[in-house]
Amino acid sequence: MVNKALIIADVLNDFMPGGALPVSEGDAVVAPINKIIHWCENKEDWIIILACDWHSEDSKHFEKYPVHCVRNTPGAEFHPDLKISPNAIMIYKGLDPNEDGYSAFGGIALSCFGLDEILHIFSIEEVFICGLATDYCVKFSAIDSVKRGFKTFVLLDGCRTLTKESGRKAIKEMGDAGVVMTATWEVMELKA
Repeated sequence: MVNKALIIADVLNDFMPGGALPVSEGDAVVAPINKIIHWCENKEDWIIILACDWHSEDSKHFEKYPVHCVRNTPGAEFHPDLKISPNAIMIYKGLDPNEDGYSAFGGIALSCFGLDEILHIFSIEEVFICGLATDYCVKFSAIDSVKRGFKTFVLLDGCRTLTKESGRKAIKEMGDAGVVMTATWEVMELKA
């Protein structure tokens, strides 16, 4: 049995339409992600990880972007329709005010374990990533995952991009790095 991790990046209010840093159709990721969360919950060989931006108010990240996902604000909360599994592991990223915090691999859990350590504790071999946005947090997390030796997949129907152009570029960069592009429904059919 190959142990697998579903990593859901930044399905947060500030990245939704009307949020501080909106991703076009960002809320469209909620339905496919909810389906795969539900599917994963009863599988012994899967863990679910939620990665979320948790910036400080004085983050240098805000020199490049509008203020968003500041810790303990409504903008840093998950989309209200996201069905968060009670067994999900939360990873907080962007904690260092001097870093952008794009990659989930730069985050830590409340247990103080980093994502690397968590994946090794659970003997994970395959990583499946979705969320927002394809061209930033998904891309950086996926490429970091490959660099660490995990077979890595991006669930494109569970992702949206900030711009179409940067989204296309990100998909090419991930593919060139060895990331496999797939969809939630394909995973649920093939990995059943």
